Amino acid sequence: MRFDVPVVGLKTVEVMQRCRVTALAMDAGRTLLFDRARVIEAADAAGIAIEAFPLEAIGGAEQPAKQGKL
Repeated sequence: MRFDVPVVGLKTVEVMQRCRVTALAMDAGRTLLFDRARVIEAADAAGIAIEAFPLEAIGGAEQPAKQGKL
């Protein structure tokens, strides 16, 4: 069984800093955050804001992708 889950870690913050990205929005409860304390510390030092949003806050329940003609 395969699960596709977004993952955030120190490498994410490093890449965001190199690309001059200043904010990261994540799905609350659906994103793996590795080494939380160090990620937050690195993001703060880089001026990167991190916010997690519940699915309901960004448009309600997940809808399956529509296939075929609309």
